[in-house]
Amino acid sequence: MKQNMKHVETRHALSLPSGFAIAALSLILAFLGSLQLGCSRASSADTDETGCFNCIKMMFLQRLVPDVDGIALDTGANFTESQYGIDMVYVEGGSFTMGCTPEQENDCETEEKPAHEVTLNDFYIGKYEVTQAQWKAVMGEDNNPSEFKGDDLPVANLNWYDAQIFIIKLNVKTEKNYRLPTEAEWEYAARGGKQSKGYKYSGSDDVNEVAWYKENSCEGDWTVCKINPVGTKKANELGIYDMSGNVDEWTSDLVVEWPAYYSGDAQTNPQRPVGNFPMVRGGSMTGPAKNARVSSRGVNGPLTRVNPYGFRLAHSSK
Repeated sequence: MKQNMKHVETRHALSLPSGFAIAALSLILAFLGSLQLGCSRASSADTDETGCFNCIKMMFLQRLVPDVDGIALDTGANFTESQYGIDMVYVEGGSFTMGCTPEQENDCETEEKPAHEVTLNDFYIGKYEVTQAQWKAVMGEDNNPSEFKGDDLPVANLNWYDAQIFIIKLNVKTEKNYRLPTEAEWEYAARGGKQSKGYKYSGSDDVNEVAWYKENSCEGDWTVCKINPVGTKKANELGIYDMSGNVDEWTSDLVVEWPAYYSGDAQTNPQRPVGNFPMVRGGSMTGPAKNARVSSRGVNGPLTRVNPYGFRLAHSSK
């Protein structure tokens, strides 16, 4: 049931521990994650049995979610994490209108309102969704949760904690500070940043040019929709692929309740690192075109594992 409430975007400065501390914490989280992988994947609710994992892991993860002013790279250009083949796109910071903007026409939902100004620092974001090949390289060959298998397919069937454990392990291996993008970073990149042409979807007003969604990924029945290889549709203005469709993408932002409306106030580097429900963005191959719009927002429980849920990486700049 919809509630008449607003969620005020806040900023919470957190930094990532280094050296032995992060290695120890990563092992603890990996252990908890391995236990959780043994739980039933059929349930999307936080049961009594999984609630303890939720609380314990949240205590750790809320201390590990990096602030956008945290450990940073200062290349000012795209780069590749060569060990794992992860391509990162440099996004020059700037200001944009987030939420229900005119090109979205009558498709906006109430949680996309009110439109408001957001200013962001420079950052990096994944050129592609994290693939199964990259997942296996970090997490191990026998630890691929995806229902549809393929090295060039996005890793899927992940909950929010699974993505966080991958990131912690990746950071230990690379000595960098990868993270999930904030909602604001995600939408700014999806809109094309400073190169934006004001498209409804990420890179086009024609959803079929840029997105795998229900109408072109399902054989007449959403239960037989297929995930597609990354980078096979048209890129957006920044050269980023699949920000509309293919798999829903977890972000770092959490909300206490849903729907969570925007405050309407101008924001600088907004983050929501504390809450009950992580935000997901981009729509998926099982959803309608409406869900693939750049302003569309979704939410789910942090323990929810369903086939179309994946993620892409982000990293702070200076």
